Amino acid sequence: MKQKWTDEEIEILRREYPNHTNKELTKELNISNNQLRRKANILGLKKSKEFWKDESKRISERMTLNNPMKNPEISKKSHETLKKRYASGKLVNHFKGKKRPELTKRNLENNPMNNPQTREKNSQKQIENYKSGKVKVWCDGLTKETDERLKKFSERYTGRDLGEEWRNNIKETHWSKSSQRNEIIKETAKKRIEGYASGRLISPLRGKKIPLEIIEKVLKTKIKNGTMPILEKNPMWKGGLSFEPYGLEFNKNIKNLIRKRDNQVCMNCGVHREKINRALDCHHINYDKNCSVSQNLISLCNKCHTMTNTNREYWQKLFQDKLSKLYEYKYAENGEIILEIKYEK
Repeated sequence: MKQKWTDEEIEILRREYPNHTNKELTKELNISNNQLRRKANILGLKKSKEFWKDESKRISERMTLNNPMKNPEISKKSHETLKKRYASGKLVNHFKGKKRPELTKRNLENNPMNNPQTREKNSQKQIENYKSGKVKVWCDGLTKETDERLKKFSERYTGRDLGEEWRNNIKETHWSKSSQRNEIIKETAKKRIEGYASGRLISPLRGKKIPLEIIEKVLKTKIKNGTMPILEKNPMWKGGLSFEPYGLEFNKNIKNLIRKRDNQVCMNCGVHREKINRALDCHHINYDKNCSVSQNLISLCNKCHTMTNTNREYWQKLFQDKLSKLYEYKYAENGEIILEIKYEK
């Protein structure tokens, strides 16, 4: 026990105790750790917040440096030994064969997310927050080169063998079967098209111009790899309709008449011509280039016009319903145009 403390020692302790470690102070004052802590308690001294932040960093650095599980060989050996012990019965899983307690059952039953209406409301709120910018994705705009977290994540999982059990589980899932997989892809594509048409979903490329160099590179790589089906091999092939010429009736005059009829507005998304700084496209509703009648033409922006290349039956019905409501045009159930001819006496 130290019997007396000098005034100089007390001043040093008050000045340096909040921001320095106990090891540094014991060396400086030539006392034990217990003596230092007792005197600090008597004087009412405490460590500062900055000290505890630095101390937590030091502890984490020590743990990472001295952690043997960072070595992949040691970690593999430890996992193998644990598996062997569980298999032999030396180690026992304490939760195996036990029932869930009543509290967890109540929490699961009373979970509001079990109700589909609350789930839909929550998902809509999240979409609105992402659109407005209140909530941002943490990895938005980050790459392996710029962010260390993504770099570590890629290094951890690249070339990693997950084992035969993982492969067998994937084989049993619906995604491995081609018939079920194609049905799921078709359903998701329809939902996306309906979402873009209704305005519920917004394309990430909307309002952005992709340079032609990037498009050419993507097309060349797909053709080289054989991932891009060409002409007859493409599922969207319609016998070469895109190569057929337009009729002589489809000229500037009829295009301008239809744009004026639609008030220079895209009939799908509602964008005005002034915002696009270019003329609107005139789309053939039934995809017949030789049928250039006002009942078969509608004004669209370039982005909406490209969307009509897929799911043609959906777009044909949608545009015919719009024109019939706005201009009282008549169409048959199979999509054929009904023309009313009036004879003047």
